[in-house]
Amino acid sequence: MQDLEGHKIEIYAISRYWFNKSKSFQRNDDFFSRFIYLWISFNTLYDFYGDLNNENEYNRICSTIDQVFKNSDFGFLHKDFLNLEPIKEKCNFLMNAKIIDIKRFLLEKKQFYLLDLNKYNEITDDIEKIKLVFSAIYRIRSNLVHGSKGHIDYAIRDEKLVKTANEILYNLLEIILNNKFKFY
Repeated sequence: MQDLEGHKIEIYAISRYWFNKSKSFQRNDDFFSRFIYLWISFNTLYDFYGDLNNENEYNRICSTIDQVFKNSDFGFLHKDFLNLEPIKEKCNFLMNAKIIDIKRFLLEKKQFYLLDLNKYNEITDDIEKIKLVFSAIYRIRSNLVHGSKGHIDYAIRDEKLVKTANEILYNLLEIILNNKFKFY
C-alpha cells in the first residue's frame, strides 16, 4: 500500500499534468477545452484535500481553499491574489453575472438560485470572497456539464463566463503549483 506522502506527491503531479495540458488551449476558440483541463487540475486537488467527511462538493472546495490560503507558508499570497487588479475585475464580473443554476427541472419550476452578490460585497475576509468566487466557478462548471443546452443566449454568455473563470482558475493553480507551497 502506498504511503500517504507518496500519494500526496502523486496527486500534486496529476494536478500539475492537467494544468500543463490546459496551456495548450490558449487560443480564443479553445476556451471551453482549457476550462475543462483547468477544472480537472483543481478538482484533483480539492477531491483529495477537501473535507472527505463532507459529501457536499462546494464544502470540499472551501476546505481546500482554507488549506491553501491559511497555510503558514502560503497564506500571505491570498492578499496578492485578490488584489491583482485583473483578478479583482474578473472576480467582480463573475459575482455580478447573476449566475443561476440552469438544470432543466429548476428552469421548468422557475426556481432560480442566484449567488448572493450582497454577501460578496459585505464580506471583508479575502478567503471568504475567494470561496464565493469559486462557488460561481463551480456553478459555471455544473451548468456546462449538467445544465440545459442549446439556447443561443446561454452559449454566448457561457463564453464570457468561461473565459473569465479560466483566468481566475489559471492564476490560482499557477500560484498553488508553482510556488514553494505544496500540499505535501
